[in-house]
Amino acid sequence: MSEVKKRKSPGVLIKERSSNALKASIEIGRTNFWPLVGLFLGSLIILYLVFQNIPNFSNEHRAQLRVPTNLQDVKTVSDVLSLYTRTNYYSVLLAFAAVYIFLQAFSIPGSVLLSFLGGALFGVGVGVPLVCFTSAVGASFSYLISYYICRNLVRRYFPDKLRTFSTEIAKHRGHLLNYILFLRITPFLPNWFINLSSPLLDVPLRPFIIGTYFGVMPATYFAVKAGATLNKAAVVKSPSDIFDLQAVLTLAGLALVSVLPT
Repeated sequence: MSEVKKRKSPGVLIKERSSNALKASIEIGRTNFWPLVGLFLGSLIILYLVFQNIPNFSNEHRAQLRVPTNLQDVKTVSDVLSLYTRTNYYSVLLAFAAVYIFLQAFSIPGSVLLSFLGGALFGVGVGVPLVCFTSAVGASFSYLISYYICRNLVRRYFPDKLRTFSTEIAKHRGHLLNYILFLRITPFLPNWFINLSSPLLDVPLRPFIIGTYFGVMPATYFAVKAGATLNKAAVVKSPSDIFDLQAVLTLAGLALVSVLPT
């Protein structure tokens, strides 16, 4: 005589599905967590080696180095590194670029103040293309990290934002370069989200890199220019001080121009 299988109640089924979903979620987190940690630690080692490459770096000066969190930090770090730019210009430039790319790649705050530092150390002529280049490279690393390691995590934690952004990407699919330019110039979407979500929405890497390089250039110019005059004038007390009415109107005009073909 065959046994009649017991039918599970809806409540039990819901609990089992929730439990299975939780287990799957934890498993996804584990599979993505360790490669990301390994990549992060490897990047820290590279940063350490880059700074070790600066000759005659005293322990006293080394202790004053930090990622700036305010303009006083920018001035302190600038004063220290300026002592070495005279004799080890390219070593300092490489160290600056490595830190900027690291912050961008792992979506760590601090890039705006580093732009000020770039202006203080290298001036507008070198600082602007350097910051734009490192922004584009760092954003590209973030793009690749999201695509190869964190895609499931991004989908799990930002489903609503991804759906909204996907709709906008579909509308501008024929003019993605212009749309990326627009997004980088305007503050409508945070840069870290653009970096992480773009590969999941089939935004090609080429327009992503070009759009990032030129899209961040206007704001970068204002920040680097302010950084270049930081030691001469005390009128800049916070990053928001550089975006006066003229700067805001300039950025708005460029944003409008960037989307005209779309």
